[in-house]
Amino acid sequence: MSPFANLTLPDGSPRAHGLTDSLRTDPEAVTASKPARPRAAAKTRSGRSPSSNSRRSSRATTPARPLPEATELSREGLDRLTAELDELRTTVRPQVIARVKAARELGDLRENADYEYARKEQSFVEGRIQTLEQLVRTAVVIQAPAQADIVHMGSTVEVETDGERETYVIVGSSEANPTAGRLSNASPVGRALIGARAGDEVVVDLPGGSFTYRVMAVR
Repeated sequence: MSPFANLTLPDGSPRAHGLTDSLRTDPEAVTASKPARPRAAAKTRSGRSPSSNSRRSSRATTPARPLPEATELSREGLDRLTAELDELRTTVRPQVIARVKAARELGDLRENADYEYARKEQSFVEGRIQTLEQLVRTAVVIQAPAQADIVHMGSTVEVETDGERETYVIVGSSEANPTAGRLSNASPVGRALIGARAGDEVVVDLPGGSFTYRVMAVR
């Protein structure tokens, strides 16, 4: 038996010896050297930690998505958009879907020009349907004022500028088409004409300079 096999007395105290640099580990030193265990996060009365409550609070205070802006339309404009939407849903969409299906059956889609064209057409139609649905859903029909001789949304206005006469229909921006004489109420000319009467003159600043429009008739 090795003389150093037992360095502890029966009562548990260390036995005296002449060894130095002992490898024996002092139990008290081991206890002192152990790192402190992290304390558990404090919890509220509900059993949730403050951090979880703060996360829930931040989610609860997230601002709501803003509502879409109203779309100002004349009664004729709303009827026109509704008719276009019905046509796309009931007639155009089924036709395009049928063309996509027929083109897919032709074979290899990687070199199928008919399929690519049909898919692009389908994408355009679906996008237009979504746009029209949004416009119709947020539509606000502008009512004509009591005085019919005042330019308003839906008015047909005959004006004269630089000796030339033009006829415009004042409409909302979503149904504007200047080449067809449908002028947006948000355009510089349309905005200047709103509220005018026959005989009034309005000055409009345009990129090409200032122009004077004389209102000849309102109907």
